[in-house]
Amino acid sequence: MNRLLFPALAALLTGCASQIFLDGSPSGDTHIAGTAVEKRVYAISSDMCGRQEPVLPYQLVERSRDGWVRSCAQVEGFAFRPGNDYYLRVTEHRAAGESPLVRLILKSVIEQRPHTRN
Repeated sequence: MNRLLFPALAALLTGCASQIFLDGSPSGDTHIAGTAVEKRVYAISSDMCGRQEPVLPYQLVERSRDGWVRSCAQVEGFAFRPGNDYYLRVTEHRAAGESPLVRLILKSVIEQRPHTRN
């Protein structure tokens, strides 16, 4: 009985269990805990996100009920090229509970155009 208990406990405490606690989804699955929402966001050339971690050459802009919301968040799978602005379709994964962890994963690039200064 003890021979079976130890490997089962070791598997539980490593690998997939820690992944669930970190980002709400074990690798390979869409999500187990938390929520996943598809969104459309703009990634615009900006140096505003170069002052904090992660250092990014772009800023995300999203339309909400209260107007435009700007954020500095990395989009997994997105290869930003400076000098361009992008309109992206992303999936936002939020961890379960009160965790502030959010993970953005690129679904597709809807539009790409040269950056225009405002």
